[in-house]
Amino acid sequence: METEFDDDDINDSIVHIRVQPYKSRKHFTLIECKFTEVECTSMVKKMKIKFSCGGHVKLDKDTNQYVCILNGDHRQSVCDFLVKTCSIHHERIVIHGG
Repeated sequence: METEFDDDDINDSIVHIRVQPYKSRKHFTLIECKFTEVECTSMVKKMKIKFSCGGHVKLDKDTNQYVCILNGDHRQSVCDFLVKTCSIHHERIVIHGG
């Protein structure tokens, strides 16, 4: 069940995982990297099932990159998911806010 990426420089790029609050006790988890829309959509679909949460893909207009958005604080779980499933090196993942 591994995700294959078409681009070889994805493993060379840095993945940023952030948490953004939107109500008093609710959060978004944002995953930013050089993924295509298809790769983001398939990742979010798998993470929604695995983490039992909602999520969607959005295009960031400032950077023209797709951002995966999950409901809830899933920073460490997303990091583990990317290392195991997507074969991204742990050194290339930056977890912000905690």
